[in-house]
Amino acid sequence: MSTLETALDILDCFDPASPELAVTDVARRLGIPKSTVSRVLKTMARRGMTEQCEDSKRYSVGPLPLRLGQLYRARMQTLDLVTAATEQLASETGFTGYVGILDGADVVILRMTQGRYPVRIVLEPGYRVAAFATAMGLSLLARETDTVLRTMLPSILVHEPTGLRKTLPTLLRDLAAIRRQGCAEVSEATFPGIHAVGAAVRGASDGRPLGFALSFPAGAADAAQQARIVARVKETAYRLAMQVGDSPRNPTPAESAKDGSAELLRGSRTKLTTNRNGTARATR
Repeated sequence: MSTLETALDILDCFDPASPELAVTDVARRLGIPKSTVSRVLKTMARRGMTEQCEDSKRYSVGPLPLRLGQLYRARMQTLDLVTAATEQLASETGFTGYVGILDGADVVILRMTQGRYPVRIVLEPGYRVAAFATAMGLSLLARETDTVLRTMLPSILVHEPTGLRKTLPTLLRDLAAIRRQGCAEVSEATFPGIHAVGAAVRGASDGRPLGFALSFPAGAADAAQQARIVARVKETAYRLAMQVGDSPRNPTPAESAKDGSAELLRGSRTKLTTNRNGTARATR
């Protein structure tokens, strides 16, 4: 058994009925030598995993697990907020909503909300796909710096199921446009005939962004409807950013109207269109 496994087993010994334990208590519960328990507990105390009472010499859980638990709850709160917002978008539009997270060069689906539209692609939680081939993945990649992206991504990215290819310099140019736009759109990059609009927010608790997206058949929404979807996704991302302590990337519609950029709500927008050979172009 490794020291890490022993430490985790020791933490598991503490519960509401036994908030403090002596070395002999832990050794008896785990069936391991007291010398091993004493050594590991001292190491755990130095790192804040446990605390030792000076009077009784008994140990209790330290501040580190509490801090990690707070981070976990904060992340789950952010995930719940993003999920609820995505469910609202799916309800409004009838299209399928997804929430996901970046894992290296891939995006992993965490939550899925089925839409009402009869034709839809359903990707279950746990589904993994190349991030550069999805609207949500592009939005998540856009939250990283170019320096980080150069270290984590290959020079040529390939999405095997469709043969989509993109060089890293091209992707970096696309991501710069997405950062300005505040959301990403892709057409037929992952599945034929499917359009998607995605954005990402970063929770202040751990700094790791969560992405969300709407997916729908390209023929299910005309240009004006797609413009409204883009506006709602951007508005949702802005609202979520305010809730989770992120830096808002886009103004609300009311603020857009004040600064003269309300043409977005009338259907004018920058659209990043990715075709099968991996090139992208911005259109209005």
